[in-house]
Amino acid sequence: MNKKILIVEDNSDIAELIIYHLEKEGYFVTWVENGEEALIFLENMPCDLLILDLMLPSISGFEVLSLLKSNFKFKAIPVIIESAKTEDVDIVKCLQIGAEDYLTKPFHPKELLARIKKVIDRIDQSKEKILTFCQGVISIDPSNREVSVQGNLINLTSIEFSILEFLARNSNKVLTRDQMIDFIWADKNQVTTRVIDVHVNYLRKKLNSCSGFVRTIRGVGYIFQPDTK
Repeated sequence: MNKKILIVEDNSDIAELIIYHLEKEGYFVTWVENGEEALIFLENMPCDLLILDLMLPSISGFEVLSLLKSNFKFKAIPVIIESAKTEDVDIVKCLQIGAEDYLTKPFHPKELLARIKKVIDRIDQSKEKILTFCQGVISIDPSNREVSVQGNLINLTSIEFSILEFLARNSNKVLTRDQMIDFIWADKNQVTTRVIDVHVNYLRKKLNSCSGFVRTIRGVGYIFQPDTK
């Protein structure tokens, strides 16, 4: 089934260029020019992925992203940011809120297509049975991208969930930071290994009593060991 993509972009030239290339690949595309229209659209029509500019009139892209990721109805929608903002602080902020990826303007349409495919393929591969460890102490639901610890749902960002899922699917196996970056981001050149460390740190804090399941292997990467706390 062809995926439905919503573009939130106030620059018509950029929007039309994106639409042209996405429709060539068979995606169903809708375009709105501001955050208010995006939120109204999503209330009435589901989509499989959102492409979001940050510098929008009225409601900023940061605000739209925060509203989506704090709403249970919309938090599972993957969001790719495309913005002229190139500062690391803006990129990290978006990833921490829950964006799947961040693409700086100007960009080549083929680069955006590659990022979209990476995100959609990863999510499609996740639509399977729930992963449980330690007799259900920790449960990972790939389809709904939810994690529970001792029966209580915990609020992870999209990146934090992807890290945990990747580690859990390879439990008891040491994974390098570069392997984790390859799994999560389409363009590894825009992500440093330090970004992985930051997200793992946030992830551990949210796992609470299960934080010890994610162990650091000094100089290499991380390992998920649910039998070792």
